[in-house]
Amino acid sequence: MKTLYQAARIASGEGWIIWGPEYAPEQEYFHLIWFLWAGGEIVLDFDSISVGENQLVCSAPGTRLRWQAKKGAEGWIVAFHASLLPLIGPDVRLAYEAELFRRKEQPLVRTDAEFSAKAAPVFEALQKIQESNLQIAEEFLAGYLRVLLRQTLRLWGGGSEPISGSTAVWFRFNQLLEAHFRHQRRAAFYAREIGLSPGYLNEVLKKTSGKPAKTLILERLYLEARRKASQRGVSLQEVAYDLGFHNPGHFSRFFKHHSGLTFLQFRKKNQK
Repeated sequence: MKTLYQAARIASGEGWIIWGPEYAPEQEYFHLIWFLWAGGEIVLDFDSISVGENQLVCSAPGTRLRWQAKKGAEGWIVAFHASLLPLIGPDVRLAYEAELFRRKEQPLVRTDAEFSAKAAPVFEALQKIQESNLQIAEEFLAGYLRVLLRQTLRLWGGGSEPISGSTAVWFRFNQLLEAHFRHQRRAAFYAREIGLSPGYLNEVLKKTSGKPAKTLILERLYLEARRKASQRGVSLQEVAYDLGFHNPGHFSRFFKHHSGLTFLQFRKKNQK
């Protein structure tokens, strides 16, 4: 049975705290990490980010997540299962997913007095419910999360306008990419699913992200390869087949071409 959510208070301490796929094998959890005081350091996949006080970081399912609080740090972290997102409402759901895709390179946002006033009671309530072991209806839990996500969208300045035009194409491409990147690496597949020509899809993606479809597909494949390589007990052959490579040797060459390291060299370096 899946865990619907986890909530915890951030307090200063020694060492790294691991959240994400390490505790959720399904890799289907969204995270919100909010530092009120002192801040700390967060690693999202392979990028280290210095976080100050009154700053919020959000991550999408599958992201490898570690964080370390500074001395005197205070805040909250909450993870919720992806199955709850549809219950939050289509307006918030679509806007939040779109903004997460858009902000992969700039995940930090500064919080304000309104966020503190409306979000802090929600974090506290979620933690109390969790500690009490009370059974909570998914719809009731989704109501709490709706408050958090609406406030996050307000901080981002997103969600006020419907997703349309090139933004809608870019968002739909990312949705399809998350679902099919393991086995579909041709731009023509994504263009056909969206209802566009490959040339026009590339034109839109270059305007929105600066990169054509092929580059984005290979980058997503390489990201997943690095995530898998960072997991203990997973062999190169297992990763190769999971990512749709019929020949482990082909995957090995793909990995070294993009990382400059062999699969085992990367694993050794990253796990240190």
